[in-house]
Amino acid sequence: MRKTYQVADKTSSMALSVWGDSQVDVGKWYELQNVSVRQFDMKPCISSTLQTEIKVLPDLGNCFQSDEHAIITIEGDIVDTEIKVSHLCPKLHKMDAVNTTTLMNRCIKCDNCCRFTKCRSNLNGHVSIEVNGVHKKIIIDDGHLREVLNLSEKFRDTTDDLATKVLSHDRLRVQMMGRVLVKAEFVDVSESTAAFPGPSTAAFPGPSTAPFPGPSTAAFPGPSTSAAFPGPSTSAAFHGPSTAAFPGPSTAAFPGPSTSAAFHGPSTAAFPGPSTSAAFHGPSTAAFPGPSTAAAFPGSSTAAFPGPSSCASPGPNATMYKIVSDAEPEGLDFLFSKEK
Repeated sequence: MRKTYQVADKTSSMALSVWGDSQVDVGKWYELQNVSVRQFDMKPCISSTLQTEIKVLPDLGNCFQSDEHAIITIEGDIVDTEIKVSHLCPKLHKMDAVNTTTLMNRCIKCDNCCRFTKCRSNLNGHVSIEVNGVHKKIIIDDGHLREVLNLSEKFRDTTDDLATKVLSHDRLRVQMMGRVLVKAEFVDVSESTAAFPGPSTAAFPGPSTAPFPGPSTAAFPGPSTSAAFPGPSTSAAFHGPSTAAFPGPSTAAFPGPSTSAAFHGPSTAAFPGPSTSAAFHGPSTAAFPGPSTAAAFPGSSTAAFPGPSSCASPGPNATMYKIVSDAEPEGLDFLFSKEK
C-alpha cells in the first residue's frame, strides 16, 4: 500500500510516497534514511523502500512551507472516474496480465512464478467532479484510494468493481495543497437531507392525539362516567335528584313533589322507607287508612290524580270502597262512608 504526503524543511517542500505498513502522521517531524529519490512533474520527490528507516524527531515547530492557509477544500458532484490497478512481484517488478483468480502468476522480468497473495498491488486514477458548472479532475493516489474505498491489502476487486464503488456515491470532498491531494472523502446527499424533516411527524400532531381529545374521553363524558347515562348520581335505575331515563328533579311517571315511577317517596329503592306504596307498609297505606289515603298509591300526591288533595277524598278519616258499574264502563265511581 502506498500513501503520499507533502514534506518540507526550511529550504523547500516535496512529495513523499510511503510504502507498506509504515505509519507517518501529519504535523510531526521525521528523519528518513535510505529513501529513493526521483523526479515527478519536473519536481523532485522521494519514496520509501524496503530498506528505509523512519525515525521520529522532537517537534521543531512549523516550517515556512507548511502554511495551513495554502490548503483549500473543494466539493462537487461526481461526474466520472477511471481507476487502474497494477501488480508488483515480491521483487517489485511490474507484472503484466495478472489473473487475480489463480494461485500464482509469472513475473517476466525475474522469470519466476510467485504466489499471488505475496504480490503487491498499486492503485492510481482520477475522479472528475463538477463545481459551479466546471469539471475538475482530481488525481488520487494509491493510499487515498484505499482509504476512501476502504480496501484491504489483498483485495481482488477489478477496475470495474472499483469504479462502481466510486460512482455509487453522490459527492466528493477533497483538501488540496497546490496540486497535491491531502485528504479525500465521499459525501452522500442522503446523510444531510431527512426524508421527513421537522420536530414532529405524527399523523395527528398536538398535545393530545386521542380520537376524542379533551379532559374526558368517555363515550358520554360528564362528572361521573360509571353508568351508561351519567349524572350526579347513577347508582340506581330510578332514584336520586337526577335519574337515567327521566332526568330532572323529579323522574316519576306521574310527577309530583316526590314521586318516582311506581314506587314514589323521598327514597326510591325497591322497598322504600317512611312512605311506601301499594301493598308495602308504611305510615300511610292503601287498604289501611291513615292521615292520607289516595286511590291505590297513597302519598302526599296521588298517583292517578296528582295534586296536594285528591278530588274525591272526603277527609282524614275515611274508608275507601270501590264499585264498578256496567252502565259506566268508561270510569270508576268512588264511594266513601264515614267511619262508625
